[in-house]
Amino acid sequence: MGKTGIIIGIIGLVLSFTAIVATVTVPEIRSLVGLEKSDTDPDSTNLPDQDDSKTFNIPTFVLNVKGVEKEHQAKTEVRKLRQSGYQADFLWIPDYESLSGVSLYCVFIGPFSNQKECEFATEKYRREVDPKAYGIWVGHENKRIEIRGIGKVKVIENYHP
Repeated sequence: MGKTGIIIGIIGLVLSFTAIVATVTVPEIRSLVGLEKSDTDPDSTNLPDQDDSKTFNIPTFVLNVKGVEKEHQAKTEVRKLRQSGYQADFLWIPDYESLSGVSLYCVFIGPFSNQKECEFATEKYRREVDPKAYGIWVGHENKRIEIRGIGKVKVIENYHP
């Protein structure tokens, strides 16, 4: 094998090694970034074709990032969050009795499986990204649970906005 063959072989090995290293390190980097990042590739941020916003069958907690008037704005904001690696979606606020009733789409990170998870994520997101964001319980009961961080929880029973 001549010098050219050896050089091409070495370049091939380097490229293969680079691909292996990138495959191994990208998930590790994502996990270090934290905050309930999505396991999906952040470049695959296509939102499903949907006429309506996210509908929940059971109560859950989400991290409210932004309220917007138009569905296309909500989809754009969700896409940005997903590109940053967050598990994100949106919902129509008037669909849930536990929310304010204002005619806006809520762009959120989550949902979270329990209140404590939401408290931790809210604390971190408010500290590192946006101090105006807050966690919220989404349900069909007249009860509001608003979260501003770890142990910073406000519960309003018989909530009527």
